[in-house]
Amino acid sequence: MEYVDIYDEFKNKTDKIKIRHEKLDDGEYTLGVQAIIINSNKEILISKRSSIKKVFPLMWECNGGQVGSGEEGSTAIIREIKEELGIILSDGILFKTVKKKHKFKDLYLFYKDIDINDIKFEDNEVIDVKWVTINEYLEMFKNKEIVSNNDFDLEDYNKCIEIIKNRY
Repeated sequence: MEYVDIYDEFKNKTDKIKIRHEKLDDGEYTLGVQAIIINSNKEILISKRSSIKKVFPLMWECNGGQVGSGEEGSTAIIREIKEELGIILSDGILFKTVKKKHKFKDLYLFYKDIDINDIKFEDNEVIDVKWVTINEYLEMFKNKEIVSNNDFDLEDYNKCIEIIKNRY
């Protein structure tokens, strides 16, 4: 059974813990994470969800997951990418936080060249990966190939590219 910490409307951790997917009361939030991995060709790494996934099966996404109880978002995103893709990441930048009904989602930016042939689908959550340009990504989203809870757009992409230019 997985447990999650409960946050208030300002993303402050409360002293409450609930079972993952347990109904949340008004003013209660959980924390999810998502990785935006960009390579030196300015492409975005996306993965295809397995057919066994209950939500958005066989759709493409930027990987992410749930932050467990006692875990920080920065640790959770590195764990999720390792579990789902077998990739070890470090030096992620908290790019932005999105607030939705009962959930915060932290988007972390990573700059890394990854040979997709080295990716290992370790937990059966992912069945394929590929690098795409921002235009391909946006076209896939328009065609409903990217999961609908996508919180990354052209403006975000341009900001990420600027961050990468200034940092690396």
